[in-house]
Amino acid sequence: MIENNEIIDFSNAPTTFTLNKYYIESSSKGCNFNLVSKNPIEENNQNIILNFIEKNNENKKVNVICTLSKKNKNNIPCSLTEEIIDKKYSLDSYIGSNEKGVFYLIQDKDDFELSCHQENSDKSKKMMYITIGAVVGLIIIIIIFLF
Repeated sequence: MIENNEIIDFSNAPTTFTLNKYYIESSSKGCNFNLVSKNPIEENNQNIILNFIEKNNENKKVNVICTLSKKNKNNIPCSLTEEIIDKKYSLDSYIGSNEKGVFYLIQDKDDFELSCHQENSDKSKKMMYITIGAVVGLIIIIIIFLF
């Protein structure tokens, strides 16, 4: 398998080559949320895309953009762009590499509840409609007053 480049040959790796394992034990909620690893992150600003699979529908997958960075200690900040309302997902294991070595993320808990409500865009649309309505109403009142 090594000769066919199906797996990586670690026998010739430099002594500084690392293998970092991140066991994800919890997550916060929201469109911008954090995954929490049992051990501190060793990578420096490594952007990755993680796949989450819906618990009750294995065909439904959600891609989430995350950043691995030492400065965040055990936290992995992630951004969810798809609107999801309180559904349970499992993290698809992830293997990545960089110039220093290989790292992988594994789910260490049963499920994660993802939730991303686009409330801000709804509120801004409502405010825009109210403002337009108020301006149009004011113009109509001024026209009536002038006649």
